[in-house]
Amino acid sequence: MNQYRFKRSFSADSNLSNKLFDLVEIVFPGLGDIAECGRKLGASWEDASTPFIRFHDDIAITHVGVLEIPMQIMGQTVTVGGVHAVCTRTEFRRRGYYREVI
Repeated sequence: MNQYRFKRSFSADSNLSNKLFDLVEIVFPGLGDIAECGRKLGASWEDASTPFIRFHDDIAITHVGVLEIPMQIMGQTVTVGGVHAVCTRTEFRRRGYYREVI
């Protein structure tokens, strides 16, 4: 029987980044290299994004990243959210997993 798991914290699993970037690299080739450049410049993906990831047999199958973005609007500091790096492995698409994590 296949086990499905859901994770949303890089700090809870030290291997989560590697598992996420295995998925992201399949869907967005080259994005892992860009994220690595960001790390070298002090802008870590793991520090900026909260991942919502669905797993199947310890393999990331779908991901939605959420960003908190501080802004100044009409002199007032507010925090808005952004969604990024939405992806699902081809063989798991059209099964509702994106809806589940969003």
